[in-house]
Amino acid sequence: MDSLLSRAKPMDSHAAAPSLIQLERDPLWFPNAISHDLARLQFVRVTEAELVECPFLDHRHLGSTRPEAVVDLTTQDLPAAVQRLRAANRPAGFIFHSAFCRSTALASALQTTGTLVLKEPDILRQCIAWLPPVNVAGGCREDLVAELILCLVQRPLRAAERVIIKPTNLAGPWLERVRARGSHVLLVYSGLRDFLISILDRGEPGRLFARQTYAMLAARGGLSRISQDRGMLLTDIQVAALAWRQQLELFAEAAEHGGEIRTLASDDFAGAPADALQAAFRFFDIDRPAGACATIATHAFDRNAKRPAEAFDRLARERERAKTEADYSGSLEATLTWISAQRIARDLRLPLANALVPQEQGAAG
Repeated sequence: MDSLLSRAKPMDSHAAAPSLIQLERDPLWFPNAISHDLARLQFVRVTEAELVECPFLDHRHLGSTRPEAVVDLTTQDLPAAVQRLRAANRPAGFIFHSAFCRSTALASALQTTGTLVLKEPDILRQCIAWLPPVNVAGGCREDLVAELILCLVQRPLRAAERVIIKPTNLAGPWLERVRARGSHVLLVYSGLRDFLISILDRGEPGRLFARQTYAMLAARGGLSRISQDRGMLLTDIQVAALAWRQQLELFAEAAEHGGEIRTLASDDFAGAPADALQAAFRFFDIDRPAGACATIATHAFDRNAKRPAEAFDRLARERERAKTEADYSGSLEATLTWISAQRIARDLRLPLANALVPQEQGAAG
């Protein structure tokens, strides 16, 4: 991540290095990169429109040259900064997801007046490799830096604004931490067949995404029962299936613990978007009348969620997916049979517990 620290334009080459307390008061100074030794935290200057509209708060949208500030964390009082930020802002809501499950469309639909939805801040992905377990004895430095970044990301643009964060699909290691801080958490997931079709439909980029997901999960120990040698013998679609299985087992365990956590199957959202949105607004404590939810739901799938400038043609998309499913029918069926015999840490039964929308109200998952 250190290379990211040199991409942005400094605030002022003659100015003194900014203090953390100067930057934390302005949410338009957004945390963007952390050095490998956790000593330097880079902020970039963003606009309100970027925070609201960008489908990915990473190099794709924040990578251009812009004002930046780098804080030397070794000279800052991190416990005091975390305490200040916690006192100033309530915990954000979170949308964790399994990828290819309409989570970006959901996040965009929840972005309304009085609600700020931040989609995939890259700084959270960068922390995954070193993120320690929650409640580390003694509060190690890694724990303090993680809490600081979490507090900085969840700052609202204005008073009383509700903040919801949709991290990358790889953000599972953050789940326990945000739950411990009292956040409301929504887990959005697709079925395995749909997930695999989405991977295959994207060609080589999709296959690479599957292997990257697998590699990061394995590095965190989530796939520790799969040896490296065995992993090398898996096909791309088997790798994708294992990665999906790992994430769904993690979601299942979290959902069964209850508390402020709900689950939403992708098909339930697509089949009854007004019901899902009304339930999501209620869950995240955002006041929206049913009529407003129905209007928002009408437009939930009008645009390409990841490329908002493009219209979304549902019929064309369904034809593409049907063709992919037919072209790879043999591989799909073989992989679905193979994965049904796999178990990483626990048994898995769908739909997941603690559904956001009771099954009788939504479409079948």
